Amino acid sequence: MYDYEEPEIRRMLIETCYSSKMTEQYFLDRLSEADLLALLVKIAVDEEGYLGDAPMAAAHFVAQFPKEMLGPYEPTLFNLFPEADDSGYGASVAIALAKTGSRRGRQLIIEQLGDKSRNDARFFQQALAEYEEDTM
Repeated sequence: MYDYEEPEIRRMLIETCYSSKMTEQYFLDRLSEADLLALLVKIAVDEEGYLGDAPMAAAHFVAQFPKEMLGPYEPTLFNLFPEADDSGYGASVAIALAKTGSRRGRQLIIEQLGDKSRNDARFFQQALAEYEEDTM
């Protein structure tokens, strides 16, 4: 299904959480690869219930992909957002969702940002800035 081995990608994602610059660069060098994006979205959703650091790290890298590649994932990112937010990585999903241009996503991001007192409010504001860039 993927050109990537999921267990290996999961292992590498976990490494990025512990300051592995070489592993982080591996993902950054492949931000144009659709197969990797598909696998990272799958890991971020975590339907299998692995939990741990891999879903959070996957969401972080999904948010790095170009907006042109993220559009087809709008429904998945929209549905993932509340759970990811509860699990502490909603900001990454918010950025990725914003890059899709989702109107319903924008409303959800605004609702979750609330009074801007969240610890990660700057990332939610970064997500909202994605919408402003699209109108310029």
